[in-house]
Amino acid sequence: MATDLKYHSRHSLGQLELAMRNDEQWWGALTAFEVIDNYTLATLGDEPPAIDSLVLLPMIGDTVPPAPGGAELITTGEAVISGEPMKLAAFRRG
Repeated sequence: MATDLKYHSRHSLGQLELAMRNDEQWWGALTAFEVIDNYTLATLGDEPPAIDSLVLLPMIGDTVPPAPGGAELITTGEAVISGEPMKLAAFRRG
């Protein structure tokens, strides 16, 4: 069952990644994220992934950045980082 969680717009990219990693252990793997009003809404569900396997990277325009070594793209979306909307790519380390 999918769960939607809100993340505050004051988070830095690192803080958002850490918060999502922690929440994945309770609510399941990240499947999507988007900006709603002035916060990031993330959809989590299914089985919890390996601890600390989530990596968030800024998009390069509309292009997905190169994947970190051993990681696969999960999804792309938009998040509010330090009060500003930013396109991100979410990767999972195997």
